[in-house]
Amino acid sequence: MSAIEPEPDPPIWTPRIALVAGPGSSKMLSIYQRAGLTERRIVAVPRAPGCAVLQATYSGTVSDPVGDAPYSVWEESRSLAELCNALYQDCLDASLRVLLVAGPAEPSRGGDAVKVSIALGGAARATSH
Repeated sequence: MSAIEPEPDPPIWTPRIALVAGPGSSKMLSIYQRAGLTERRIVAVPRAPGCAVLQATYSGTVSDPVGDAPYSVWEESRSLAELCNALYQDCLDASLRVLLVAGPAEPSRGGDAVKVSIALGGAARATSH
């Protein structure tokens, strides 16, 4: 992580974000720029049933985006596909939409595929990886 920098696209400096999910613990990683300095953040992902975590690239508006890699945590009762669709359609400005991936914080054990929901240019689609 110490060798990775935000995208070299001033003035936004697009953050690098990732989720590392594994047995026993999952972490969100973000590398972003604040006040001209590169910040690196690792956040533990809660594993409580019904808990949703969102890691975004930007905050701000379309005319004034901020590459600060905000994250939030809340209680959620919708299915993975319903949540992915709602976030993509209702929470992301249409001119900023690129991709949204939703999945479990802890992959299944025993070599089973991890089911995720992906929204890319439209409705979410369930897939396995």
